[in-house]
Amino acid sequence: MGLFDYKVFVDCTVRNTGKGGNIMVEAELNKGGFWKKEETIFLDAGNTRKVTFTFSEITFLGGGITSGNIRCGARPR
Repeated sequence: MGLFDYKVFVDCTVRNTGKGGNIMVEAELNKGGFWKKEETIFLDAGNTRKVTFTFSEITFLGGGITSGNIRCGARPR
């Protein structure tokens, strides 16, 4: 890695308040560019799970990352 290369780990916690099934979990990062990652997981009704996304394509972010630069979301698949 170079001096200004970064990896950003985004943890998304998903709770299934509906029926068990497949859920699409996605994370977006919009600092110094825009990146989006998604993963489909199976989650039983009432369960909670953490999904971690790694954004290794980040190069130089200058100024740090704030909560406004990261978004996590989930929806039935």
